[in-house]
Amino acid sequence: MNLYLDDGLLGFGTWNRPGTNWQGDWAKTNTKVQAGKWNHVALVLDGNETVQDGALTAYLNGKKIGQTQGTQLGPRGSLSLGNVNGNTRFADGVGTTQNTGLTGGVDELEVFNQALSTGQVQKLAGAFS
Repeated sequence: MNLYLDDGLLGFGTWNRPGTNWQGDWAKTNTKVQAGKWNHVALVLDGNETVQDGALTAYLNGKKIGQTQGTQLGPRGSLSLGNVNGNTRFADGVGTTQNTGLTGGVDELEVFNQALSTGQVQKLAGAFS
């Protein structure tokens, strides 16, 4: 899964090359994320072993901003935050050294072992705003 800003627009997507050789699906918001303003962002993946429509849902400040296809995550040994090492993927292809990585701040990161409901995401967004 990947979450990133591209010209101020929040982009997100997922892929699973090792597990299913699936190249992925991405979407982007049409609303600019304001620099210097706190935002709550959530990605919820509710996938299984096959690619399904609507398996990845993105939220910005408690509001659903889009969905993409998705599948379960393959086995991984690490979680990267703000790191562009050439192994991540974006809507236009594989990350390169031209990508700058995270240049902002992250206040809190939470990872859950189950897909959250819209109500649960809204509750989290409200707790942090």
